[in-house]
Amino acid sequence: MTENIERRLIDNAELRLDEQEGKTPTVAGYAALFNTDSKVLFQRGKGTFIERIEPNAFSWQDVRALVNHDSNQILARARGAESDTMQLTQDARGLHYSFELDMSNPNAQALHSALKRKDIDQSSFAFIVPKGGDTWGSDDEGRQVRTIHQATCLDCSPVVYPAYQETTVDLRSYDAWVEGQKEAENTEADSTALKAEDAAALQVRIQHDQTKQEQIEAEAKFYGFQEGNQ
Repeated sequence: MTENIERRLIDNAELRLDEQEGKTPTVAGYAALFNTDSKVLFQRGKGTFIERIEPNAFSWQDVRALVNHDSNQILARARGAESDTMQLTQDARGLHYSFELDMSNPNAQALHSALKRKDIDQSSFAFIVPKGGDTWGSDDEGRQVRTIHQATCLDCSPVVYPAYQETTVDLRSYDAWVEGQKEAENTEADSTALKAEDAAALQVRIQHDQTKQEQIEAEAKFYGFQEGNQ
């Protein structure tokens, strides 16, 4: 089974354009936030859930900065080389990215104008979660929660339209969690049934002992009465 490429919108992290006289304009923002509940996501056939990313969950080898996740509109790149034109770092808040706008690039020119006018103010990122890289559970409110422990970042994109809150995730870990929940419920039900059976058996035994005691007392009275008449 191939790993799914997933995309998420970050609309509560500042995406900013930094312009200083005599310097190249710089775009900076957070591609992902750690220990922060996502908006409610929807998985077709599975229902809703929220998502949390653990600190330092990301690794990367070759990450692009794209407009709207469009590989034809590349803005910068980070691949661990001296020629990198994008900087990626993980801090206490999340996965931060920044890059200079190459104003000879028409895509950069258009983004510069859109950021300056506030037509674009959100980021989205694409990533892959490897097998074993996430776990599922539920919180105190009864919501399904997916926690991402490991993920590979593929691209960071300033976006015009938010990504749909419907998503496709690799559900192997989810299905395993659901099966575990069912097993736990079945075990609890079996335990409850056994306790009920034990209680019923105990009640029968108590009734049996009471009946036997009553018979003994009746016999004692009977024989005592017979001896008194002799």
